Amino acid sequence: MQRKLTSFHTKAKKPLKRSAFKTPKKGKKRPVTKKKPVSRLMEPWIKAIPESQAHGSGTFQKRLWKLTSDYVRIRDFYTYKVCAATGKTFEHWKDSHAGHLKPYSTCNALFKFDVRNIHMQHGNSNKWGNFDTFRDFEKVVRNRGYDFDKFERENQKAQGSRLYDSDVVEQMKKVLKLMAKLPEQPDYHERVSNLI
Repeated sequence: MQRKLTSFHTKAKKPLKRSAFKTPKKGKKRPVTKKKPVSRLMEPWIKAIPESQAHGSGTFQKRLWKLTSDYVRIRDFYTYKVCAATGKTFEHWKDSHAGHLKPYSTCNALFKFDVRNIHMQHGNSNKWGNFDTFRDFEKVVRNRGYDFDKFERENQKAQGSRLYDSDVVEQMKKVLKLMAKLPEQPDYHERVSNLI
């Protein structure tokens, strides 16, 4: 059985016109524009902050999360020493997680990194907390003076806002100032402070 060829198969292919290649005219040179890697554009003090693997899209946000997470865990360890959700005691701030009361995925713009919404938590309750644990978490955090309703109103106002690297860098500077007031700092803090 022979296949009938359509007009598509039988048409001869035309050569491409020379103008399709758009070569530069003699005497004129195109400017060479190479994108620099992000790491070269970064200031040395930002490079000194390790990247987190947990939250953030892009290197700036990952570094802001590392700062925020360490700040919150140190803050809560020296103030409470217990998980906000389960009440379990920690021996060191590095044994804990920084958990969001309002989930990271439902926070807008910089509210993803707002220290009012983030509290020291046990790893299991942060990853797999159930409804009862969450209710306890919310109750404990409200007793500590956190106004969840106010945070929610502010977060809603930022809905649809874009998170720019410049905003993230400014937030990094604010968290570093807060961190300097704590009784202990992470090992990278001194180097970052000297470079800033």
